[in-house]
Amino acid sequence: MNQQHSYNVCILAGGEGRRFGGRDKGLIEYQGKPLIEHLIESFCAHTDEIIISANRNLDRYKNYNRPVISDLTKTYAGPLAGVLAACAYCQNKWLLVAACDQPDINHTLVNDMLDLAKTNDSKLIITNDGFHNQPLPMLLHTSLQSTIESFLNSGERKVALWQTQQNALTLKLNQRKPAININVPADL
Repeated sequence: MNQQHSYNVCILAGGEGRRFGGRDKGLIEYQGKPLIEHLIESFCAHTDEIIISANRNLDRYKNYNRPVISDLTKTYAGPLAGVLAACAYCQNKWLLVAACDQPDINHTLVNDMLDLAKTNDSKLIITNDGFHNQPLPMLLHTSLQSTIESFLNSGERKVALWQTQQNALTLKLNQRKPAININVPADL
């Protein structure tokens, strides 16, 4: 598999930012630049196929010269709504989904996920940080789009539940500490 151009990346930045007082998390500064920039820089050396999923501040996100897509639903239906929109837009069969609040995601991790998918003929890969399975980042085959749509239409939203229903394979990370995940202002 030519890893350089065999997948799209979707950076999820479409949430309500409830734990950040309603602020758009992707645009919050971390180490001198907005969180979204950390992920774009991490992936742009390896693929041009980066999509930003956002539901507000669209003009600011468009300044990054990447396609900006919004949820297909009218209400905030959670991360899977952004994944569904990205699957519909995606030009490749594989989609790597990362949250904008995970600034330490790197291309080595993506390669490991792609390799695991290839060697196990799986359509969904998630990670385990040594303590817990992590719903994001995830690598999915875009043929799972209809399962996401059905799941959301049933009223469900929980990413981990959908992943369990899809028999996700887990990539065990070598590190024994959780990846950086900026959930609340104190995490900055």
